[in-house]
Amino acid sequence: MKTELLRMLWYATDVFPISDLRARTFASGLDTPTGEASLLDQLSTEILVLKDFTTILEIRHDERQAILAQLREIYDRRFDKFWGTGQRLSWTGRLGFLAGVTPVIDKHHAVMGLLSPRFLQFRVRPSDRTQAALQAIKNAGRETATRSASSPPSPPAFWPV
Repeated sequence: MKTELLRMLWYATDVFPISDLRARTFASGLDTPTGEASLLDQLSTEILVLKDFTTILEIRHDERQAILAQLREIYDRRFDKFWGTGQRLSWTGRLGFLAGVTPVIDKHHAVMGLLSPRFLQFRVRPSDRTQAALQAIKNAGRETATRSASSPPSPPAFWPV
């Protein structure tokens, strides 16, 4: 259910869907002719939508900590990164961040402690779980048709990275 709720936002204006985050996603340090190898170089006021934050919770501790530190910096509207190669990224902006997560979040109290002053947690619970399960069974196999009925004819230019 979390993915379908977030999927509805993918075509909205100023929404940037992303499938995965790693420590070098926001700031890569890669030298390119266009200078836009880092995701933050391409963003200023969008809302990042990550369909599954669980992937971040389950990666190596040091990688996860780096991502969480970056999210805190981005929330504070400024991110500065310097590399030994002379590359520099200085970003200012106002990004939103919306992510879905499985119940595994409940096992990561320390992570939520690091994020809680800046991030809000909202749980969607069906009023009648049995009815929701029966409806999901009825809808099985019709996902593509249902999605295409509510989607624009072509994906936006910034399709997930």
